[in-house]
Amino acid sequence: MALEKRFYAVPPQSFTADGTTTGVVTIAGEACQLFKVGMHVLINATGLPTLKLQVKEIDGEGNVQVGPISGTLKTPGANTGITARSDISSYTVARTATISADEQRRPDIDWSEAMRAVYDEEPTVAQRSILVDECGDRINDTNPLPVAFSASFPNVVEIADGGGSGDKMTVNPDGSINVNDNSQSATTPTIFNTSVPLSNTEVSQALPANTKKIVIQVRNSAAKLQFAFASGASGTNYISVPRGAVYSVENVLVSSLTLYFQTDKPSQTVEILTWS
Repeated sequence: MALEKRFYAVPPQSFTADGTTTGVVTIAGEACQLFKVGMHVLINATGLPTLKLQVKEIDGEGNVQVGPISGTLKTPGANTGITARSDISSYTVARTATISADEQRRPDIDWSEAMRAVYDEEPTVAQRSILVDECGDRINDTNPLPVAFSASFPNVVEIADGGGSGDKMTVNPDGSINVNDNSQSATTPTIFNTSVPLSNTEVSQALPANTKKIVIQVRNSAAKLQFAFASGASGTNYISVPRGAVYSVENVLVSSLTLYFQTDKPSQTVEILTWS
């Protein structure tokens, strides 16, 4: 769930360097993803009072500059604006100093100020629609858009080339890929007429190595065929070929494959055509 008019609370973030006289807080990670300019923060350290300050600037991945909350100092002429900074040099790593923030209302911004903030000066001269990251830095060659790509490949994958064949890619353990040209068309047909003596009883047929196309059917158009690629699966996890129908597949490359099949009628012949 996102907050529309409020800042999320930020849990205590440990200082990774001692606070400075100019209000610089250094933390691990990207400060701009946790804090925003104008946010009220709490500075804590062992043995020291809690300071309630305001983020005035975020000047780096882990740097936040803090100062007095606008309008809180009663001293005449005291600076509490965007340039004001507070001395936090007593808040050190040795004192386990932290910076945090409660959930709070976002500061109001005048509409004209918001428009001015997104106006891009000459030579752009336009309301900014330039892509930036979470810290406001422009996406460019030195700050590319963070895109994560994850994929899982089997040891052998096929890439169709549109010509009825493919290239065999072998993914090695080190991540490199061997490509073996397999672009030649299949030229060797092989016909099997495999007998199925009993109904609903599995029969198997080994296919030639490097088979690229398979056609399978029952000779008797009144019989139904069920086939699978694992022993015992033709009755549980199978492809069904209706009576009088033919099943075919091409653009494959198998080094070793056996078909397991059965028919719903006895004394049948299963016709198989392969190309390799």
